[in-house]
Amino acid sequence: LKAAQKEAVTRPVKSNIVTWRPGAAVILNYLGERARQMVMHHVENYASKANQKEITPELIYRSKPDVSKLFAPPTTTPMEPHAGAVTQVAFSPFERKLMLSASTDGCVKLFDVFQSKPLYVLCPPAD
Repeated sequence: LKAAQKEAVTRPVKSNIVTWRPGAAVILNYLGERARQMVMHHVENYASKANQKEITPELIYRSKPDVSKLFAPPTTTPMEPHAGAVTQVAFSPFERKLMLSASTDGCVKLFDVFQSKPLYVLCPPAD
């Protein structure tokens, strides 16, 4: 099952033949080779036991594959803290990796969420 799947793909599974519908094949495109093989095997076994001939996105999720195979683990980036409590956080509607944070220290920081240091820091002038 390749990335630009536009038509159904038929594969033999045990004593049955199953057809992967294009929408189901697209889900597999986001997986690494090993995860793809494991999910395909799991879903095809489920389809065989449930006497299903077509694999659709709905059938994939009904088969309850290991979630860690379908979705990448979340990533975290420790960010330089404010001097006070953070009161507001907002993401850019134009660039998803940009985040503004505001704090009781009076500063606003612009972060690239993949970097620990802020891109810009705006603070009120010192007295």
